[in-house]
Amino acid sequence: MITLKAGEVHRGPICVTTGKLGVEIRSDAREPATIDAGDGPGIVIHDRGQVRICNLRIVGSGREHNQACGVRIEASAERQYRNILVDSLDVSGFGEHGVLIHSAAANSGFKNIRVTNVLSHDNGRSGITIGTDAYPATPHENIYVGHCAAYSNPGIPGQKTHTGSGIAIDGFRRGTIEYCEAYENGALCDATESGGPVGIWAYNCDRALLQFNKSHHNHSNNQADGGGFDLDGGTTNSVMRYNLSWGNDGYGFQLWDFFWGEFRNNRVHHNISLTDCVRWRNFGAFVVFGRVMNAEVYRNIAYLSADSPAVEIERWDGVGLRFSEKVYLATGNSQPFSMTESPGVGLESTGDVFRRHATALNPVVPNIRTPADFRDVYRHARRRSD
Repeated sequence: MITLKAGEVHRGPICVTTGKLGVEIRSDAREPATIDAGDGPGIVIHDRGQVRICNLRIVGSGREHNQACGVRIEASAERQYRNILVDSLDVSGFGEHGVLIHSAAANSGFKNIRVTNVLSHDNGRSGITIGTDAYPATPHENIYVGHCAAYSNPGIPGQKTHTGSGIAIDGFRRGTIEYCEAYENGALCDATESGGPVGIWAYNCDRALLQFNKSHHNHSNNQADGGGFDLDGGTTNSVMRYNLSWGNDGYGFQLWDFFWGEFRNNRVHHNISLTDCVRWRNFGAFVVFGRVMNAEVYRNIAYLSADSPAVEIERWDGVGLRFSEKVYLATGNSQPFSMTESPGVGLESTGDVFRRHATALNPVVPNIRTPADFRDVYRHARRRSD
């Protein structure tokens, strides 16, 4: 165990390499100790299981100067390590990820990862990322990210691929993100060979659950993404529910297949999008792209402004795409559907309500902590549509 004196500043980094014993790094009292990493990393753990990092403030010299991660936990050996806990951290000022838990290959990873009560802000590449370099592969198992906030992580300009996401998880079987918030991320991302950043998203995975989260005022600078929530390529048997998205540059919620691996049996339901598509008006509040198979989008709410559609379907060539019981309230020239180059089979839309209002809608951002909270908002939206 490495115990740091509470309230004091300790020079970083703390690096722990391979070994069989567990690792615990924490403050010795309720007040967090500070690790000052300067231009380097804060904490680096390599090929270890039974890791606990708790109750710390970890600061870098600023994302413009620092070129490392605040916390980096890496698996590269050909095995799966168990039990990673990252709890009650405040991580800021790093040029790369605030918190990164990472697998270098398809046969190395972690089982039972918990990231809770973490604030990750003012970093470069992302707030919180759990993932792998292997595609398609799921070397991680049982991920939980809860009660975290990722904000003001703007990305790195001049990169080929996207940077600036709030919370992103990939390469896993069974993973949950809940009661988290992502905002003001992604503004500097001008990636030239990929899409853009997203507030909260998952991909390359099976059985992801994104629920009771907030994602708002996220950005992109390359006319791609900048959205609230996303289930992206290689995702199966996954759900987005009871989430709230508002004021993002791009869409509120997306199902996106980038043409490798399966993308099937995913559901998007009981979510709310409030005047998203602030900058990229060609997106819809809800977006479907690519070979999306057997997907359901139902009982969602969208407040639309300007010219953005409620649903954008683009290059969909899958089988089975069902929309039902949604409420769309709109102003301007918004339309319920925009559909281009989509030869897919089995598109259904039933029980939807679309109502255009002559004046601004000015929706109040609700607090969705339980299914009952959503039901109240849904009933109110339906009354406004009458």
